[in-house]
Amino acid sequence: MNRNYNPISSTQINERITKMIQPYLSKVGDPIHDHQGKRSSMMSRHYRFVGVGQFVVQNDCNGFRDNIRESVLLHLSLFRRADEGEDIAGSYLTMLNYQHVFDVFAACEFELGVELAGCMGGRQEIEREVDHPFDTRFGYTLKAFLSDDDEGIQKWLPEFKKSCSGNVAGFLPYAEILQALVDRDASVANERFDGLIEGHKRLCKGRGVFPLDIDNELCVLGIGLANLCRWRGIPVEARPPLIPDALLYQGE
Repeated sequence: MNRNYNPISSTQINERITKMIQPYLSKVGDPIHDHQGKRSSMMSRHYRFVGVGQFVVQNDCNGFRDNIRESVLLHLSLFRRADEGEDIAGSYLTMLNYQHVFDVFAACEFELGVELAGCMGGRQEIEREVDHPFDTRFGYTLKAFLSDDDEGIQKWLPEFKKSCSGNVAGFLPYAEILQALVDRDASVANERFDGLIEGHKRLCKGRGVFPLDIDNELCVLGIGLANLCRWRGIPVEARPPLIPDALLYQGE
């Protein structure tokens, strides 16, 4: 973990709401004030911060889920606006959106996550100029899995697994858990969450993949993957405090 992180406070949460979200709600989606989707992207980060903070500070599960949902809806809106011909920055339409799919799974909004995953991909110029190969492989693996595309899974999952090295080696358990889901192996899926937690801690260090303070409080992507497992009928256990039981999917 990043030993220099600052724990989230109620003051920080309130400032995000009153100074960074509420004053700009009317500007989101406006082609002038939300040029190329920049405002939407910023607002999405603020909603995510508030959601994590409301759970960590106030133990508010609904606050977590509601704000994470709002965060991801903004990302989905950028794809919709781009499809309608609006000039949206390519950096917001990359395969890195796999992270937002896991975010919304953490909020137990599975259909929304499947919809967002369906929007990902097929933008060759953006993938060539903006996407990192690791993100491309992770994104297409998740997209194939969620669409039950066996051929896509066979193509992308091994490539994703091979990419989990160097500064992204901490993501290897994600590949292994997705493989366990394909194999319907609950034992392996459950066991590899221990490795996921250790990998997350490494990814939070220094200038790692998850340098933000909130990522030291909760492993939101891991919560999302755990909920995906449970949604697909593979029971996995909580790993508190980073993957708390209160945020795990309990069924309909």
